[in-house]
Amino acid sequence: MLPFGNTAVTLLIDGQWLKRYLEYKLQCYERLCNSFVQVSGLRYAFRPTKAVGSRLQELAFTNGTTVNTSSKLTLTVSRYMFHSTGLFAGAMLFGMSRPNDGIGVIQHLQHYIRTTNRGIVSPQIAGRITVIKT
Repeated sequence: MLPFGNTAVTLLIDGQWLKRYLEYKLQCYERLCNSFVQVSGLRYAFRPTKAVGSRLQELAFTNGTTVNTSSKLTLTVSRYMFHSTGLFAGAMLFGMSRPNDGIGVIQHLQHYIRTTNRGIVSPQIAGRITVIKT
């Protein structure tokens, strides 16, 4: 599940930046390039039959509020995802001086398990990603 000693990099971005990033990653849907993005705190719908760059159809917070291009967000990605595309060049880091200052992804997961629901993890399908088939 977490084979690499990755750290988490937190960025301050806007909705336009997030949409650009998701569009870029959606090209991996049918190519299976091991870079398809999972999300939390968000929901999105995409149409894989559309041309690369125009697949993202809907993007909203989990409360249903649409993410606008000017929405101000904090985004946390692994250091690998941060460096793998070049799409975050110029993004402002949040709470860190450089990408290597982040806390390990494993440590984040351990903290979540220890502090949530008495250490019991109950996975469930949340429906955050919708594939529009037509």
